[in-house]
Amino acid sequence: MKPERKEGWQMIVNIYEDYVVKRPKNKKQMEKTILPYLESIGRENELEERASKMAEDTGRAIRILKASDIPRGHLANLTFLKDGAIRQDRVPTLDEVFQKSDDERSRSIIDKYIEFITFLWGYGIHEKTYKMHSNFGLVGDGIVLIDPFEITDLRKKVLEDIRKRKWAKDSRYGESLNKKMVAYLIARANETWTEERLNEVWERDKNG
Repeated sequence: MKPERKEGWQMIVNIYEDYVVKRPKNKKQMEKTILPYLESIGRENELEERASKMAEDTGRAIRILKASDIPRGHLANLTFLKDGAIRQDRVPTLDEVFQKSDDERSRSIIDKYIEFITFLWGYGIHEKTYKMHSNFGLVGDGIVLIDPFEITDLRKKVLEDIRKRKWAKDSRYGESLNKKMVAYLIARANETWTEERLNEVWERDKNG
Protein backbone atom coordinates (compact mmCIF):
# COMPACT_ATOMS: atom_id res chain seq x y z
CA MET A 1 0.00 0.00 0.00
CA LYS A 2 1.40 3.36 -1.03
CA PRO A 3 1.40 5.71 1.97
CA GLU A 4 -0.37 9.04 2.07
CA ARG A 5 2.22 11.81 2.33
CA LYS A 6 1.76 14.97 4.36
CA GLU A 7 4.12 17.79 5.25
CA GLY A 8 4.22 19.98 8.31
CA TRP A 9 6.70 22.72 9.12
CA GLN A 10 9.02 20.30 10.91
CA MET A 11 8.20 16.87 9.49
CA ILE A 12 7.50 14.86 6.38
CA VAL A 13 4.89 12.26 7.34
CA ASN A 14 4.08 9.03 5.53
CA ILE A 15 0.74 7.62 6.68
CA TYR A 16 0.11 3.89 6.41
CA GLU A 17 -2.97 1.91 7.42
CA ASP A 18 -2.01 1.39 11.05
CA TYR A 19 1.20 3.37 11.57
CA VAL A 20 2.97 6.56 10.52
CA VAL A 21 6.61 7.35 9.73
CA LYS A 22 7.78 10.89 10.47
CA ARG A 23 11.03 12.23 9.06
CA PRO A 24 12.44 15.48 10.51
CA LYS A 25 13.17 18.17 7.96
CA ASN A 26 16.53 19.88 7.78
CA LYS A 27 16.78 23.65 8.18
CA LYS A 28 16.68 24.34 4.41
CA GLN A 29 13.51 22.27 4.06
CA MET A 30 11.96 24.14 6.97
CA GLU A 31 12.80 27.48 5.36
CA LYS A 32 11.12 26.43 2.13
CA THR A 33 8.00 25.35 4.02
CA ILE A 34 7.52 28.44 6.18
CA LEU A 35 8.54 31.10 3.63
CA PRO A 36 5.08 31.37 1.98
CA TYR A 37 3.47 31.97 5.37
CA LEU A 38 6.00 34.65 6.33
CA GLU A 39 5.55 36.33 2.94
CA SER A 40 1.79 36.35 3.47
CA ILE A 41 2.19 38.34 6.70
CA GLY A 42 5.07 40.53 5.49
CA ARG A 43 7.68 39.01 7.79
CA GLU A 44 9.98 37.19 5.40
CA ASN A 45 12.91 38.93 7.12
CA GLU A 46 12.28 36.53 10.06
CA LEU A 47 12.93 33.44 7.94
CA GLU A 48 16.45 32.65 9.16
CA GLU A 49 15.60 33.21 12.82
CA ARG A 50 12.41 31.14 12.72
CA ALA A 51 13.90 28.25 10.76
CA SER A 52 16.95 28.12 13.05
CA LYS A 53 14.78 28.04 16.17
CA MET A 54 12.52 25.38 14.68
CA ALA A 55 15.48 23.18 13.77
CA GLU A 56 16.99 23.69 17.22
CA ASP A 57 13.69 22.87 18.96
CA THR A 58 13.22 19.72 16.86
CA GLY A 59 16.73 18.54 17.66
CA ARG A 60 16.20 19.19 21.35
CA ALA A 61 12.93 17.26 21.34
CA ILE A 62 14.63 14.28 19.72
CA ARG A 63 17.37 14.32 22.37
CA ILE A 64 14.75 14.50 25.14
CA LEU A 65 12.85 11.54 23.68
CA LYS A 66 15.94 9.40 23.24
CA ALA A 67 17.05 10.05 26.82
CA SER A 68 13.63 9.59 28.42
CA ASP A 69 12.45 6.36 30.01
CA ILE A 70 8.77 7.25 29.66
CA PRO A 71 6.88 4.11 28.55
CA ARG A 72 6.61 4.32 24.78
CA GLY A 73 2.94 3.40 24.79
CA HIS A 74 2.24 6.95 26.00
CA LEU A 75 3.94 8.20 22.81
CA ALA A 76 1.90 5.95 20.46
CA ASN A 77 4.66 3.31 20.65
CA LEU A 78 7.30 5.64 19.27
CA THR A 79 10.45 3.97 17.95
CA PHE A 80 13.47 5.52 16.27
CA LEU A 81 14.42 4.06 12.89
CA LYS A 82 17.96 3.71 11.60
CA ASP A 83 17.61 6.57 9.11
CA GLY A 84 16.65 9.08 11.81
CA ALA A 85 12.90 8.86 11.20
CA ILE A 86 10.42 7.76 13.86
CA ARG A 87 7.59 5.27 13.67
CA GLN A 88 4.38 5.58 15.68
CA ASP A 89 1.05 3.84 15.77
CA ARG A 90 -1.60 5.60 13.74
CA VAL A 91 -3.94 7.12 16.31
CA PRO A 92 -7.07 9.29 15.98
CA THR A 93 -6.40 12.86 17.06
CA LEU A 94 -8.43 14.35 19.87
CA ASP A 95 -9.94 16.67 17.27
CA GLU A 96 -11.34 13.64 15.45
CA VAL A 97 -12.55 12.11 18.71
CA PHE A 98 -14.26 15.31 19.91
CA GLN A 99 -16.14 15.66 16.64
CA LYS A 100 -17.91 12.38 17.44
CA SER A 101 -18.39 13.00 21.17
CA ASP A 102 -21.19 14.51 23.22
CA ASP A 103 -20.44 16.90 26.09
CA GLU A 104 -20.30 14.14 28.68
CA ARG A 105 -17.65 12.19 26.79
CA SER A 106 -15.78 15.36 25.85
CA ARG A 107 -15.62 16.34 29.51
CA SER A 108 -14.17 12.93 30.41
CA ILE A 109 -11.53 13.19 27.69
CA ILE A 110 -10.61 16.71 28.80
CA ASP A 111 -10.11 15.43 32.36
CA LYS A 112 -7.79 12.71 31.05
CA TYR A 113 -5.84 15.25 28.96
CA ILE A 114 -5.39 17.57 31.95
CA GLU A 115 -3.95 14.73 34.02
CA PHE A 116 -1.83 13.47 31.14
CA ILE A 117 0.02 16.78 31.02
CA THR A 118 0.98 16.37 34.68
CA PHE A 119 1.91 12.75 33.94
CA LEU A 120 4.41 14.04 31.37
CA TRP A 121 5.77 16.44 33.99
CA GLY A 122 6.61 13.40 36.10
CA TYR A 123 9.12 12.45 33.39
CA GLY A 124 10.46 15.98 33.05
CA ILE A 125 8.60 16.57 29.77
CA HIS A 126 6.34 19.51 28.92
CA GLU A 127 4.26 19.92 25.75
CA LYS A 128 4.61 23.63 25.19
CA THR A 129 2.04 24.45 22.48
CA TYR A 130 -1.21 23.22 24.08
CA LYS A 131 -2.38 21.98 20.68
CA MET A 132 -4.61 19.45 22.35
CA HIS A 133 -6.71 18.84 19.25
CA SER A 134 -3.81 17.89 16.94
CA ASN A 135 -0.82 16.89 19.09
CA PHE A 136 -2.65 14.33 21.23
CA GLY A 137 -4.70 11.26 20.44
CA LEU A 138 -6.82 8.63 22.14
CA VAL A 139 -6.07 4.91 22.40
CA GLY A 140 -8.83 3.05 24.21
CA ASP A 141 -9.47 5.30 27.21
CA GLY A 142 -5.94 6.69 27.36
CA ILE A 143 -4.40 9.89 26.03
CA VAL A 144 -1.18 9.63 24.01
CA LEU A 145 1.22 12.25 22.69
CA ILE A 146 1.31 11.88 18.90
CA ASP A 147 3.37 14.96 18.04
CA PRO A 148 6.36 14.72 20.39
CA PHE A 149 8.46 17.38 18.64
CA GLU A 150 7.02 20.41 20.43
CA ILE A 151 8.26 19.54 23.90
CA THR A 152 10.78 20.91 26.35
CA ASP A 153 12.53 19.61 29.46
CA LEU A 154 13.03 23.08 30.92
CA ARG A 155 11.16 23.47 34.20
CA LYS A 156 11.49 27.25 33.98
CA LYS A 157 9.49 27.16 30.74
CA VAL A 158 6.67 25.31 32.50
CA LEU A 159 6.71 27.86 35.33
CA GLU A 160 6.53 30.68 32.81
CA ASP A 161 3.51 29.06 31.16
CA ILE A 162 1.81 28.54 34.52
CA ARG A 163 2.32 32.14 35.59
CA LYS A 164 1.01 33.45 32.27
CA ARG A 165 -1.68 30.75 31.98
CA LYS A 166 -0.58 30.32 28.40
CA TRP A 167 -3.27 27.71 27.77
CA ALA A 168 -6.15 30.10 28.56
CA LYS A 169 -6.93 31.10 24.96
CA ASP A 170 -10.04 29.78 23.28
CA SER A 171 -8.32 29.85 19.87
CA ARG A 172 -5.87 27.10 20.90
CA TYR A 173 -8.47 24.36 20.87
CA GLY A 174 -9.62 24.14 17.28
CA GLU A 175 -13.24 24.05 16.25
CA SER A 176 -14.20 20.64 17.59
CA LEU A 177 -15.07 21.82 21.12
CA ASN A 178 -18.04 24.05 21.81
CA LYS A 179 -17.66 27.14 23.97
CA LYS A 180 -18.93 25.38 27.08
CA MET A 181 -16.34 22.61 26.75
CA VAL A 182 -13.52 25.09 26.06
CA ALA A 183 -14.50 27.00 29.21
CA TYR A 184 -14.52 23.71 31.15
CA LEU A 185 -11.06 22.80 29.82
CA ILE A 186 -9.56 26.16 30.77
CA ALA A 187 -11.13 26.06 34.24
CA ARG A 188 -9.77 22.54 34.86
CA ALA A 189 -6.34 23.56 33.62
CA ASN A 190 -6.32 26.61 35.89
CA GLU A 191 -7.17 24.38 38.86
CA THR A 192 -4.65 21.64 38.06
CA TRP A 193 -1.63 23.17 36.34
CA THR A 194 -0.24 25.10 39.28
CA GLU A 195 3.22 25.74 40.68
CA GLU A 196 2.32 23.55 43.64
CA ARG A 197 1.41 20.62 41.37
CA LEU A 198 4.54 21.15 39.28
CA ASN A 199 6.73 21.07 42.37
CA GLU A 200 4.99 17.90 43.50
CA VAL A 201 5.38 15.87 40.31
CA TRP A 202 8.23 17.30 38.19
CA GLU A 203 10.67 14.48 37.30
CA ARG A 204 9.09 12.28 39.99
CA ASP A 205 9.03 9.30 37.64
CA LYS A 206 12.25 10.03 35.76
CA ASN A 207 14.81 7.19 35.80
CA GLY A 208 12.35 4.84 37.47
